[in-house]
Amino acid sequence: MRKTLLLLTLLAAPAAAQMPDGTYTFNLLPDPNNMTSCIGLEPSFEMPFTLVMAGGSGTLTSSGGISLKMTPSAPDQIHGVFELSLQRFDYTVSLATKTLSVVGNNLGCKFTGPAS
Repeated sequence: MRKTLLLLTLLAAPAAAQMPDGTYTFNLLPDPNNMTSCIGLEPSFEMPFTLVMAGGSGTLTSSGGISLKMTPSAPDQIHGVFELSLQRFDYTVSLATKTLSVVGNNLGCKFTGPAS
């Protein structure tokens, strides 16, 4: 039993990689395959987003001041959801590549950008 727990701990260690504590800025660009109805969202997503990481989770803040808590969702990822007026947006940060991706669940609009 003890050997099994040790093995599981060793195997889980690489999955627990995290972005170092600090502040990261993301500048997003629209996916070239977005539908034309996504064009109206571009000004909101093309402004900088700031992620403050602390202890494996973070707070993502838009340039408009809207904050979103982000928590681990998968190995090397943190995730948060923003819902407003029947619209839902999934925000995911890849800790390995330090990239923020946003997907709108209603229209499928996508925006992505690396940390600077």
